[in-house]
Amino acid sequence: MNEKFENLRARYFPLAIRRENESGHQGTLLTAPERKLIIAELSEKTGYNSLHKEHFLFIKRGEPVGWSTGETMDFMTYYMRNTGILPEHQNRGLYSIFLQTLTKYLEEIGYERLSSQHSPDNSKMLITKLKAGFMVTGMDLDERWGPLVRLTKFLKNDRAKVFSNCFGQG
Repeated sequence: MNEKFENLRARYFPLAIRRENESGHQGTLLTAPERKLIIAELSEKTGYNSLHKEHFLFIKRGEPVGWSTGETMDFMTYYMRNTGILPEHQNRGLYSIFLQTLTKYLEEIGYERLSSQHSPDNSKMLITKLKAGFMVTGMDLDERWGPLVRLTKFLKNDRAKVFSNCFGQG
């Protein structure tokens, strides 16, 4: 990871950097050094390394102010893995514009679903995504990241309709 990105990450996620160096429960976020080679080999064998991936860096006046990364989750779903925008650049429409553009791009590629996961107490992001047309489609419990709310935006109307018919109020 380059130094500029690492500094940006540390600024936006100061606890994540600290937790990587602590022992105890948060230490489970790390992979034991002796297993890293095995995981790298498994990633290659399973085709994970060749999945469609996107890495976006948001630049303003030549300086990075945010990023977004993601990849194919399955044959019809793109997974938004991680996005961050520096606090002083939040609430200015940058994320909403990015999300609209990304959605159009992914739909043109052929994806039918856009998925993400968030901490249940990240109400700012949950509300932003719900306003953008995402639906709550599940909850995951993970030893690395804790509880996560799964959100999905259906890029095809028939998928949204089936979801609504199965799980909606009407």
